[in-house]
Amino acid sequence: DRAAAAVGASAPLCERVAAVSRVLFDEEGFCGNVDNYYDPQNSFLHRVLERKRGIPISLSIVWAAVARRVKVPCFLCTDMPMHILIRVTTGGGVADDLYVDAFGNKVMDYSELLRFCASLGLSFDEDFVKQGVATAVYARLLRNLRNIYQQAASRPGSQA
Repeated sequence: DRAAAAVGASAPLCERVAAVSRVLFDEEGFCGNVDNYYDPQNSFLHRVLERKRGIPISLSIVWAAVARRVKVPCFLCTDMPMHILIRVTTGGGVADDLYVDAFGNKVMDYSELLRFCASLGLSFDEDFVKQGVATAVYARLLRNLRNIYQQAASRPGSQA
C-alpha cells in the first residue's frame, strides 16, 4: 500500500516500477541474501517477508505482488536460466519491455538484459522471457528447495 501511496495506478509505468523498487528495497530493506544464498529460509515466502532476505525467485514473487497493486503489468520469467527476472510489459514487445532483477535491485531495458544474459554466460533467447503458467513459478521454487536439501544431505556428517 505504500507503493500505491507513493504513486498512483495512473502514473506513468516507469514511475510505478521505480516506486515499487524504492519502497521494497530502499525503504523496507529487502535484498538478496548473498551471504547465505542456499539457506532454505530464502525460499519460504513467509520467512522472506519476515527477514527481508531472499533469492531471485522469492524476491521476484514479492516484487510482482507489490507491483500488481499499482497496476504494473508484469510476470516472472520462469524459463530464464540461473536467475529469475520479472518482465514488465509495455505493450511494445520484448525489445521495448522492462526487466527487473529483484535480487540485484536493478531495472533493465532490453540492451541491459542482453548484457545481463552475457554476464551469466548465456546467449539470449526470447523464450527466456516469455510468459509461462503460474504453476511454473512454484515448481521452480520447489525444485530449488529439493536441490538445497539434497545437497545438504549429501555432505558428510549431515543430518538433513
